[in-house]
Amino acid sequence: MNIKYILLECFDVLKYSLIIFLILFLTLWPLRIEGSSMSPTFNSGDRIIMSRILINLGAFDRGDIIISRVYNQNNQSQDIIKRIIAVPGDNLVIQHGNVYIDGEELYEPYSLDAFTEGNLNIFLEDGQYFVMGDNRAISNDSRDLGLVYREQISGRVIFRWYPFNKANFY
Repeated sequence: MNIKYILLECFDVLKYSLIIFLILFLTLWPLRIEGSSMSPTFNSGDRIIMSRILINLGAFDRGDIIISRVYNQNNQSQDIIKRIIAVPGDNLVIQHGNVYIDGEELYEPYSLDAFTEGNLNIFLEDGQYFVMGDNRAISNDSRDLGLVYREQISGRVIFRWYPFNKANFY
């Protein structure tokens, strides 16, 4: 065998590996869930795949689960995983433990606790999203951190791959 041939083959393998890695890096990203604010949908230790490319393909819908970079009360940035509850153009009201969108009570079978703490009445402008965790009692979300803006959204959860018995598309 010729050393030049072996080096060319190695270069081809590295080249194609790099191309595949870049495509995956730019479109999909694996993450590990920490905390229980999205329980029962996700639990601490679950592994998910986030799509980065879906954020460029159009608006998000109510019910989508997103990863967003927000700033806490100490002005430190953190990534959160939350569910979109209200989208631009929605009038959101939280009253007497219930969530209302445009005057209709929001059906939330994913929520661990049927009672949502707080009193709020806001209208969402273009590019604004209201997000909450499914475990409302412990979730640090838009009720505390404020609205999430489109440019803060890193990606949308598309798949849970671990634990294997709970693998699911979203």
